[in-house]
Amino acid sequence: MALIAVSIAVTDPTNVTGALEAVGASGANLVEWRVDTLATDEAGRRACRSLVEASPLPCILTCRLAEEGGAYTGDEADRIELIESLVTAGVVPRYLDIEAVAWHRDDGLREAVGRLLDAGECGLVLST
Repeated sequence: MALIAVSIAVTDPTNVTGALEAVGASGANLVEWRVDTLATDEAGRRACRSLVEASPLPCILTCRLAEEGGAYTGDEADRIELIESLVTAGVVPRYLDIEAVAWHRDDGLREAVGRLLDAGECGLVLST
């Protein structure tokens, strides 16, 4: 079974509604929320939780490191905090996309992702 995904970058934590509306006309089966710039503070993490919770389609949550082609330049602790905030709120994306290089080098990241995978029906995408 093939799935068609639309990737939507959300850079403004106050524009969650606009991002959600953009999905409607896409014809996709899955939406990838690119939240590269939102993981560094609570307003951004709250926006990420809102995107996942209100997503009109099953979603992939991606916060891609700049060194791996994304726009995230914060430290790993902030990305871990984003994942932990999802677990705490009980808001689970269908998939979480993490770079394989980050997965292999950071025990804390693996532990946080494990808690998210245990919290609901969430799959893990390891990108190279």
